[in-house]
Amino acid sequence: MVLVAIGDRLLPAIRAGLHDGTRGFWVATTKRCARSACTWNGKFVTPNGHVMLSSAQFYGRLPTGVRAGSSVAGLFTGGSGIVFPATGSDLWMSLLAALVLAALGLYWSSHRLVKDYLRQRRGTAN
Repeated sequence: MVLVAIGDRLLPAIRAGLHDGTRGFWVATTKRCARSACTWNGKFVTPNGHVMLSSAQFYGRLPTGVRAGSSVAGLFTGGSGIVFPATGSDLWMSLLAALVLAALGLYWSSHRLVKDYLRQRRGTAN
Protein backbone atom coordinates (compact mmCIF):
# COMPACT_ATOMS: atom_id res chain seq x y z
CA MET A 1 0.00 0.00 0.00
CA VAL A 2 2.86 2.35 0.78
CA LEU A 3 4.39 1.72 -2.63
CA VAL A 4 1.11 2.57 -4.36
CA ALA A 5 0.55 5.70 -2.28
CA ILE A 6 4.07 6.96 -2.98
CA GLY A 7 3.88 6.06 -6.66
CA ASP A 8 0.63 8.00 -7.03
CA ARG A 9 2.26 11.20 -5.79
CA LEU A 10 5.76 10.80 -7.22
CA LEU A 11 5.13 11.91 -10.82
CA PRO A 12 3.21 15.09 -9.87
CA ALA A 13 5.99 15.89 -7.36
CA ILE A 14 8.68 15.42 -10.02
CA ARG A 15 6.77 17.73 -12.37
CA ALA A 16 6.54 20.31 -9.56
CA GLY A 17 10.30 20.03 -9.06
CA LEU A 18 10.71 20.83 -12.75
CA HIS A 19 8.23 23.77 -12.43
CA ASP A 20 6.04 22.04 -15.03
CA GLY A 21 2.31 22.53 -14.74
CA THR A 22 -0.53 25.02 -14.74
CA ARG A 23 0.04 28.16 -12.72
CA GLY A 24 -2.78 29.67 -10.75
CA PHE A 25 -4.00 30.07 -7.19
CA TRP A 26 -4.98 27.66 -4.45
CA VAL A 27 -7.91 29.18 -2.53
CA ALA A 28 -8.62 27.91 1.00
CA THR A 29 -12.19 26.73 1.49
CA THR A 30 -12.52 24.52 4.58
CA LYS A 31 -10.38 23.71 7.60
CA ARG A 32 -10.55 20.36 9.36
CA CYS A 33 -8.91 19.69 12.69
CA ALA A 34 -8.35 16.35 14.40
CA ARG A 35 -6.72 16.48 17.80
CA SER A 36 -3.84 18.94 17.40
CA ALA A 37 -3.42 18.77 13.61
CA CYS A 38 -5.39 20.86 11.15
CA THR A 39 -5.54 20.62 7.37
CA TRP A 40 -7.00 22.93 4.79
CA ASN A 41 -8.92 21.90 1.74
CA GLY A 42 -9.24 24.32 -1.14
CA LYS A 43 -9.76 24.78 -4.83
CA PHE A 44 -7.36 25.54 -7.65
CA VAL A 45 -8.23 28.54 -9.79
CA THR A 46 -6.44 29.67 -12.96
CA PRO A 47 -5.47 33.34 -13.35
CA ASN A 48 -8.53 33.92 -15.59
CA GLY A 49 -10.86 32.67 -12.80
CA HIS A 50 -11.59 29.15 -14.10
CA VAL A 51 -11.87 26.57 -11.28
CA MET A 52 -9.75 23.60 -12.41
CA LEU A 53 -10.08 21.65 -9.16
CA SER A 54 -12.92 22.06 -6.72
CA SER A 55 -11.16 19.97 -4.06
CA ALA A 56 -7.39 20.26 -3.69
CA GLN A 57 -4.71 19.93 -1.03
CA PHE A 58 -1.79 22.38 -0.92
CA TYR A 59 1.55 20.56 -0.54
CA GLY A 60 3.67 23.35 0.84
CA ARG A 61 3.94 25.82 3.67
CA LEU A 62 0.86 27.98 4.02
CA PRO A 63 1.29 31.56 5.20
CA THR A 64 0.25 32.32 8.76
CA GLY A 65 -3.26 33.62 9.18
CA VAL A 66 -4.80 31.55 6.39
CA ARG A 67 -8.58 31.54 6.53
CA ALA A 68 -11.39 30.62 4.15
CA GLY A 69 -10.97 32.68 1.00
CA SER A 70 -7.20 33.17 1.37
CA SER A 71 -5.29 32.47 -1.84
CA VAL A 72 -1.75 31.28 -2.42
CA ALA A 73 0.11 31.17 -5.74
CA GLY A 74 0.20 27.55 -6.83
CA LEU A 75 1.20 25.05 -9.47
CA PHE A 76 -1.07 22.20 -10.53
CA THR A 77 0.89 19.39 -12.15
CA GLY A 78 -2.13 17.27 -13.10
CA GLY A 79 -3.38 13.85 -12.24
CA SER A 80 -4.34 14.34 -8.62
CA GLY A 81 -5.87 16.83 -6.23
CA ILE A 82 -2.48 18.22 -5.24
CA VAL A 83 -1.37 21.82 -5.68
CA PHE A 84 2.28 22.72 -5.10
CA PRO A 85 3.81 26.13 -4.37
CA ALA A 86 4.30 28.22 -7.52
CA THR A 87 8.05 28.18 -6.82
CA GLY A 88 8.12 24.39 -7.26
CA SER A 89 8.76 21.64 -4.77
CA ASP A 90 11.47 19.24 -3.66
CA LEU A 91 8.92 16.76 -2.28
CA TRP A 92 9.94 14.32 -5.03
CA MET A 93 13.26 13.71 -3.27
CA SER A 94 11.54 12.62 -0.06
CA LEU A 95 9.05 10.48 -1.96
CA LEU A 96 11.81 8.81 -3.97
CA ALA A 97 13.77 8.03 -0.79
CA ALA A 98 10.60 6.64 0.83
CA LEU A 99 9.92 4.53 -2.27
CA VAL A 100 13.42 3.03 -2.14
CA LEU A 101 13.11 2.34 1.60
CA ALA A 102 9.67 0.76 1.15
CA ALA A 103 10.97 -1.47 -1.65
CA LEU A 104 13.96 -2.52 0.46
CA GLY A 105 11.65 -3.21 3.41
CA LEU A 106 9.38 -5.31 1.23
CA TYR A 107 12.35 -7.27 -0.09
CA TRP A 108 13.83 -7.74 3.40
CA SER A 109 10.54 -8.94 4.86
CA SER A 110 9.66 -11.34 2.06
CA HIS A 111 12.86 -12.62 0.44
CA ARG A 112 13.20 -15.59 2.82
CA LEU A 113 9.58 -16.63 2.25
CA VAL A 114 10.01 -16.46 -1.52
CA LYS A 115 13.28 -18.41 -1.37
CA ASP A 116 11.69 -21.14 0.79
CA TYR A 117 8.65 -21.32 -1.50
CA LEU A 118 10.83 -21.69 -4.60
CA ARG A 119 12.98 -24.34 -2.88
CA GLN A 120 9.85 -26.34 -1.95
CA ARG A 121 8.52 -26.06 -5.50
CA ARG A 122 11.77 -27.34 -6.94
CA GLY A 123 11.69 -30.24 -4.49
CA THR A 124 8.13 -31.30 -5.42
CA ALA A 125 8.73 -30.94 -9.18
CA ASN A 126 11.30 -33.79 -9.14
